[in-house]
Amino acid sequence: FFFFRVGDVLLASSTADYMREDEVYATVGLINSRLDLVPTSTQQSARRTRIAMLNAKAGQLAVECAAFSPALGYFKTAIKLLPPDHWKSHFHESLNIYSSAAECAHIIKDSDERNRYCSAILSLDCPILDKVRAYHISTDGLLAEKRAESTAQVIPMILQLLDQLGCKLPKGTFRRSIRFLRGLFKLKRAASKWTLQTFQDKSTPPDATQVAITETLEKLALVAFLIRPELFPFFALETTERTLKYGIMPNSSTALAALAAIVGYFMGDFEASRNISEIALQMTDLPSNQHSKCSAMFTINATCQHWMKPLGSTVDDYWRAYEHGMACGDVDFGLRSAA
Repeated sequence: FFFFRVGDVLLASSTADYMREDEVYATVGLINSRLDLVPTSTQQSARRTRIAMLNAKAGQLAVECAAFSPALGYFKTAIKLLPPDHWKSHFHESLNIYSSAAECAHIIKDSDERNRYCSAILSLDCPILDKVRAYHISTDGLLAEKRAESTAQVIPMILQLLDQLGCKLPKGTFRRSIRFLRGLFKLKRAASKWTLQTFQDKSTPPDATQVAITETLEKLALVAFLIRPELFPFFALETTERTLKYGIMPNSSTALAALAAIVGYFMGDFEASRNISEIALQMTDLPSNQHSKCSAMFTINATCQHWMKPLGSTVDDYWRAYEHGMACGDVDFGLRSAA
């Protein structure tokens, strides 16, 4: 009881937004030691909600330290303390807590918890943009199961999400091939005139829908590369077209790197491929593309650099990609670069 009271006093005398990291952990630890003492009456709902939000903040801090198991514990406590009508009274906070809990559960391979939180979000009657994060976590979870039946569910789920976001890919291999070839030749003709400024000449940044579409297309490409190769090029094609139209997306550099590989391999235009890959590398230095820098560098190193310089000289490029990937959390492409 004493520790709970100390934590309660600390919470009452401060604001969560201005607490230091150690203060957040200390206060949450003291209060969580006796959650049975947290009042359950409707009159004390605001107090419970404040404790829930403090747990959510502790969870976010733990995620930043890669302490995903403790983070999940904080998020679960936050969910437990949210008011019964939290989807109405605290929608965005609840959405973030549930999504973060699902991500942590996925990382520590707790598929039951991941599915529970994702299902809660996907069953909501809300705009599709609010569900994108849960969709992505669900598809990542299905892939992580490494079962044929689970993997088979991923592409239909991604295509359904793209359709709801307003990105309707052609149906059928023939129509997809026509769409791809038409778009590819159009981009190739324009590529010789491209500079980084071509993609930056937009008065406003791309909206959330366009960002969600390109992120979903990237997930589609990672899966389709192995099991539905006719869908793979649409990430490079659609994302590049949307970057030209709406501005630079967080993964535009990776899309341009993939386009450079396609133009070089598929069309044999190594000069255009060189120009596109150089723009992609310039784009990786932009703050908005830091997280995709490693994947873009790896793609260029693996598929384009050997046309531009001796293969042995790419070792340093791979090493730089590895270092950046490990620094920004892109472990997948970081390790691919190291290999």
